Amino acid sequence: CIVYNWIQWRRVGKWRGHSIDCPPILRYTEFDSIRQHFRHQKGHGMEKPLKLIIADDEAYIRSSLKQLFPWEEMGYEVLSSFSNGLAALNFLEQHPVDVLLTDIRMPVMDGLEAARRIRASNHPRAKEIPILALTANGLEEDNREILEAGMNRRLSKPLSVTALYESIQYYVKGKDA
Repeated sequence: CIVYNWIQWRRVGKWRGHSIDCPPILRYTEFDSIRQHFRHQKGHGMEKPLKLIIADDEAYIRSSLKQLFPWEEMGYEVLSSFSNGLAALNFLEQHPVDVLLTDIRMPVMDGLEAARRIRASNHPRAKEIPILALTANGLEEDNREILEAGMNRRLSKPLSVTALYESIQYYVKGKDA
């Protein structure tokens, strides 16, 4: 699910044993170059892997993000993924998490409400945990909702590997890094 067309999907679909059909979520054109980049660097520059969780109601998106994205090379560990914001919120209350990637529209609890609850919680890092919105919508209204909910940034699907990495780095290392 990191491709734009079915010709590319046939080529990548056999990589790592994947054979499911789904819409693209990652931009294939960046995939190889980003892996090569991280082979020559030590991830995000920190000793321990940063802990990341994913919330999206689409199973293929959760699976693709976990399995196809070069998290290890980047210095991240995907702790878990969830089909709704409530499950992600419950996990975050019990485990140390450095980054939350979340869809904004999900059943049970959407990413917007999860972000509001995280920011309003007594969690020691409630105000600083980077919360990045993953959405197929590029509407200005969504941008306003995302920021008002306390999310840090909106990233459009299909995701740019570079934009996702740079966004995480920006909010994890600090705006001045």
